[in-house]
Amino acid sequence: MTKSQAKDLFQLQTELVDMKVDMAVSKAIERVIDQLTDLKIDMNKRFSHLEKHFSSVEHRVMAVESTLGKMSNTQNEIRTKFIDYSFRAGWVLLLGVVSFVIVQFHSLIQAILK
Repeated sequence: MTKSQAKDLFQLQTELVDMKVDMAVSKAIERVIDQLTDLKIDMNKRFSHLEKHFSSVEHRVMAVESTLGKMSNTQNEIRTKFIDYSFRAGWVLLLGVVSFVIVQFHSLIQAILK
C-alpha cells in the first residue's frame, strides 16, 4: 500500500466516522424534538383539563357567593323587621299600660267622688 492510498484510506475512515457521528447526533436530536413535542401535547392536555377544572371551581365560587349574598340580605331583612315589630310591640304595650293606668285612675276618681 502506498502512502497516498494510506492517506486516502485514512481520509475515508475519518469521513465515515464523521458521518456516523452526524447520524447519531441527528437521531438524538430527533428523539429530543419528538419528546419535546410529546411533552408539549401532554402539557396542553393538562392545561385544558386544569382550565376546565378552574372554570368549574369559578362557577361554584360564584354560586356560593350568590347564595351567601342572598342569605345576608335575608338576615338583614329579618333583623330590620324584628326591630320594627319590636318597636311596634313596645308602643302597643306602652299604650296598653297608659290605658290601664287611665282606667284605674278614672275608677279611683269615681270611687272617691261617690
